[in-house]
Amino acid sequence: MNVLLINPCKPDIFPPPSLGFLNAYLRQRFSEINIRLVDIDAALELKEHEGPFDIIGVTIHSFALENVKSVFSRLSTLYRNSWWVAGGHHASALPEQMLKLGFDQVVIGPGEIAFEEIIKGNREQKIIGKMPDDSNLLSFPDYTGLKGLWTLPLHQGGRALPVISSRGCPFNCDFCASANFWHRKSFVRKPENVIEEIMYYLKNDKMDSFMFEDDNFTLIPRRAIEICEAIETRIRPYYSNLKWQAASRAESLTNDDLCHALVNAGCTHVWLGIESGSQTMLEGCAKGTTTEKMLAGIMNAERYGLRTVGQFIVGLPGETEATIKETEEFILKSKMSVIMVNKPWILPKTNLHTLALNTGFNDEIYFDNVPFYTIETAGKILDKWVEQLHKAWLRSLSESFPKRFYLEKNIYLYENSNVAAAAIEIAKGLMETKQFNEAVEYLSKALSFHEQSSGTNESVTAVTAEELAKCYKESGHYKEAAEYFKQAFQYYELYYGMGNSSTRKVLAELVYCSMRIEGIGTVRKYLITDLILIKCILKYFKKLIRNGIKKFLK
Repeated sequence: MNVLLINPCKPDIFPPPSLGFLNAYLRQRFSEINIRLVDIDAALELKEHEGPFDIIGVTIHSFALENVKSVFSRLSTLYRNSWWVAGGHHASALPEQMLKLGFDQVVIGPGEIAFEEIIKGNREQKIIGKMPDDSNLLSFPDYTGLKGLWTLPLHQGGRALPVISSRGCPFNCDFCASANFWHRKSFVRKPENVIEEIMYYLKNDKMDSFMFEDDNFTLIPRRAIEICEAIETRIRPYYSNLKWQAASRAESLTNDDLCHALVNAGCTHVWLGIESGSQTMLEGCAKGTTTEKMLAGIMNAERYGLRTVGQFIVGLPGETEATIKETEEFILKSKMSVIMVNKPWILPKTNLHTLALNTGFNDEIYFDNVPFYTIETAGKILDKWVEQLHKAWLRSLSESFPKRFYLEKNIYLYENSNVAAAAIEIAKGLMETKQFNEAVEYLSKALSFHEQSSGTNESVTAVTAEELAKCYKESGHYKEAAEYFKQAFQYYELYYGMGNSSTRKVLAELVYCSMRIEGIGTVRKYLITDLILIKCILKYFKKLIRNGIKKFLK
């Protein structure tokens, strides 16, 4: 028998653990079966001679429905006699939708036992689901055949993989799909088995960092400490540079023994689902905690040297300017190492989904990777709130910024562009109080970092150079300003071309500063043939003059 397992997304940062678990489970029980694991790209490139496949299983996420439709459309024609099985969170929540799409069978919940029954011949039950017990989770994921495992590694190492020591969560937050999938239960693996998995990756895959992808690694503190102590005593003596991260409830980190164990085992970051700094919003989404408990946990973790990554949602039902202000104050108090602010998503069979259905939400056309808006909060308001919370976080870091960021360079996890964003926001604050030298220092270091970083694109460097030039211009250093406006212009021109307004605006600034140094003859050097550019710069000069008059009148 030939079985094809498809992940309808690219592996990106991590491969798909759910299919990895299923792959390992089936290989243990059916040694005679040929199992192939592929991602979306490989699935769409399959040729007829690479089949046929008796069973094709697809794990389905709500945000990847279009990918699933593309795969199904192509391969169902290519392999007409295959038995199609849908699984994953979305299929478990909306099995009838999957059958309507054309799947022959749908697995609800974790797929190991149900898929085993399908292989053994159970084709009568169109919707099948079997919850495992702990003994069924002894094996760890097998990613054999999946390409691109190291596409986007964790920031602290070159090769990273996920490790899942437990599956499921007993909490019932309104926006989370875990409660429906796992029935508010948590299935844990034995610490010994978890250590075996980590050792396997270190020896066979040359892994140098990993992430505990549990919904809540610290759910059972004593168990988490046991795993940490095993990593510290059995793994770190031989792999001293091994670093890792984990997800946790913030209030769990008030436990000193837990924080101590995490640090000693090499944990660098703890990912925290904060959602909101407003007690009203926490109660409204059934978070089951208080702002005081979360704040205490965050501050205790940071005291031990753990980097806290706070994840927030803005725009849930009931969100107002007042609750956003409370969240802003929470961020300022907590001084988290990193925050991520997201707009809400409606996931099927969540409490949020039920609420949406009562207001006319359409299951058939939604789930297309789009954030939702409530009547009270339009998209522009959500965007404003996201920016507002990011700025609050940047202000919270202003005192310790040079030490915590420029020396370590990894305060952000993925996008180098955030280096510039942080430096620019802090520099703006310094410029408002006429602290130009300090602002120049921040921006110069950020520019140097981006120029030396191979992953940074030209637009990021251009923005940083432009802000540095503005800082010099504001302080009256026109020669230095012209130098950096020229650098920004070169980057913008390379990245966007001369037709872009940012490119022309920076060139206008360059001409202005050059005129202050060399006189009116400088203009000829830049504007000989570009009549459109002349018009653009004249318009910009009018704006400068108008703003100057306004300042004078004030």
